[in-house]
Amino acid sequence: MPRCLVVLTICVAAVMPVTTTYAGDLYVPGGYLTIQAAVDAAGAGDTIHVGAGIYAEIVNITAGGITLCGAGDSTVVRGAIGVSGTGANEVVLQQLQVVGVNSNAISVWPGAARIEGVNVSGGDQNGITFSDSSVSMTGCTIAANGYHGVRGYGSSITMADCTLTGNGVSGEGWMSGCGARLSDCSSVTLQTCTMNGNAWAGAYIIGCASATATDCRINNNSDAGLRVDGTGTTTTLNTCTFDSNEIGLAVFQGAYAEATDCQFDGGSYGAVLWGGGATGDFARCTATGCASRGFFLNGADTSGKFIECGASESEVAGFDFSGGTGKATTCNSHDNVVGFHVRQGSPAQLTNCVANQNRDHGILGEGSPITMVGCTLSNNGVPGLDWGVGCGVRLSNCSTVTLDTCTASDNVWAGVYITECAPVTVTDCTFRGAQVCGCRYEGTNCAVTMQGGAVSDTLDAGGTGGIGVAYLWGCGGTLREV
Repeated sequence: MPRCLVVLTICVAAVMPVTTTYAGDLYVPGGYLTIQAAVDAAGAGDTIHVGAGIYAEIVNITAGGITLCGAGDSTVVRGAIGVSGTGANEVVLQQLQVVGVNSNAISVWPGAARIEGVNVSGGDQNGITFSDSSVSMTGCTIAANGYHGVRGYGSSITMADCTLTGNGVSGEGWMSGCGARLSDCSSVTLQTCTMNGNAWAGAYIIGCASATATDCRINNNSDAGLRVDGTGTTTTLNTCTFDSNEIGLAVFQGAYAEATDCQFDGGSYGAVLWGGGATGDFARCTATGCASRGFFLNGADTSGKFIECGASESEVAGFDFSGGTGKATTCNSHDNVVGFHVRQGSPAQLTNCVANQNRDHGILGEGSPITMVGCTLSNNGVPGLDWGVGCGVRLSNCSTVTLDTCTASDNVWAGVYITECAPVTVTDCTFRGAQVCGCRYEGTNCAVTMQGGAVSDTLDAGGTGGIGVAYLWGCGGTLREV
């Protein structure tokens, strides 16, 4: 009898761990030597607890409803984790570090996954990749992977409080090395994410019907902070900051972007709409300190609207409408080389805008129809620049020019200097304090009508005897009520 009791006790002890883990909690290495062994034993609703250590495994999860939970960065999977065939039954990955070895670190293909507090870094290929899946990521760091941090196709993706940094270390070239590259996704949501120092772009979104980024920080990426591309791609940005990217926001090839309360600092361009029918709406956005242009429309079929936006300290122009249709309302452009540059046939409408303290001109128009209503142009130009530089408004070869209730004051050379433009209509405008001319019109093809308004306090460079209104070299003009 005693011998049997001993044997019975041993048998109960031997089966106890298996019975306990089957109830919902499985432990590695306590109950299973490998993660894959625990996954194979788990079912929907079970949680696999993985202790600290380095696990050289390729883990395949094909059953939904399983949670794989580590102990933070001390739990390291060197190899890969794959989720596939789970349908809508979500797999949860928590508190792990995953290093991809000769593969993508985490793949969801297809399936559903929730990834929380996971560090994916230093892998050979993509950090996280997914296709035809539903994926959410919270509090993850995706860093220093060979290709992209996140690569997604045809999926729904949500990222919150994630950091995507330093991806693209393999140097594969153009379009390789994005914090996130997302193609043909039905829904993209980025919330309070940081995308910093990636080899190509912070995020590249192409062919995605609905993308939203809110409170994101997108900095120091080698090409674009955020690149949006492809007809039908729609992106909404709210209170995002872009700093020291080559281009902060780049919208290409039929894509549409709406940006509200965003800030674009440094780099070459703040925000660009670039050809192929790219369109954008900007409200209360600012661009500061760009080496080229703050806001740039480039291409005949681009279109941009700007409301209460500001541009300053750009080394070419605060706003540059080059071929596209541009509308600016209540915008301010100051301390640039040129405040607003309108050229290459761009129809431009500026309403209640301010251009002041720009080095060359407040508004420079070349070969484009332009309408200005209620604009203020002051203190543009600096002493010692070339003849004709330093105007509130400088226009040449424009097909139609309308100035209505505008004020140009204290500009270094002229309030308005217009050559070879017809027709030109100037109504109820005020020009004062220019050193050479209040208004100067010239050229055999220039036809001007001025009505209402006032010209005063015009001085030459010595402080005396400037010209109020001058029609020169064959220019035809009608001056009434001045």
